[in-house]
Amino acid sequence: AKKYDFSREYSDFLNWMNKRNFVFEDKGDIALRNFTTTLQEQKINHNLSLPLEQLKKKLDEDKKDDLTEYKRLIIEEIEKEIASRYYLDKGMIESDFDSDKDINKAIEILNNLTQYNKILSGN
Repeated sequence: AKKYDFSREYSDFLNWMNKRNFVFEDKGDIALRNFTTTLQEQKINHNLSLPLEQLKKKLDEDKKDDLTEYKRLIIEEIEKEIASRYYLDKGMIESDFDSDKDINKAIEILNNLTQYNKILSGN
């Protein structure tokens, strides 16, 4: 399968993001923004500005950890995207082979003649 290995370049990717002050928005950010907008539209203050700013700051800090915590998933997505652009659709499909649980299970069964024959016999 055609695969682009991005794991060695991940730290360069993080440095690139930091230099450009890249910010991504997740579901927590969207929910907080919608909540803040609703409070403003309904003119509800109740001294919530400071706690909401602190919550926003905490969400931003947690997102920095997300890039490390979800490194494997991020790398898989970047590799698929690179493969799809370089090798087109076929490359994207092939780049998924290594992480596809069904394909890995099928290969495992094909490599185990006893299990393979048992499945074919219906037992």
